[in-house]
Amino acid sequence: MTARPLEVRVAAGIVAVGAVLFLVLGVVRGELRTPVLFTALAALATVTMLSGWGKGRAVAAFVVVFLALAHVLIALGGLSWQLRMVSGVIAAGYVYAVILLLTGPARAYFGGAHDE
Repeated sequence: MTARPLEVRVAAGIVAVGAVLFLVLGVVRGELRTPVLFTALAALATVTMLSGWGKGRAVAAFVVVFLALAHVLIALGGLSWQLRMVSGVIAAGYVYAVILLLTGPARAYFGGAHDE
């Protein structure tokens, strides 16, 4: 197995940090149900990204897109401005992580073909 490309490591880091940030915000607010669910999904995406499994890129991209859409809905909702702002930043980070998973080095790492 080859070394993980920088794009995969950065995408996994973004997803992990976003999940921990949302979990901490949920603990501070006293609401744990949604943050724990989102953190579990983000952990699944992070593990599949770092595993190098052939279908891991598709699974991780699907999960991260779902999480990004959920955070966009939170950001556009009627909650406190702090929660909306943090969710908006997390959603932007998740979109960037999906874009990183679509790059050539990430595709090659997960066993996809190079488009040169």
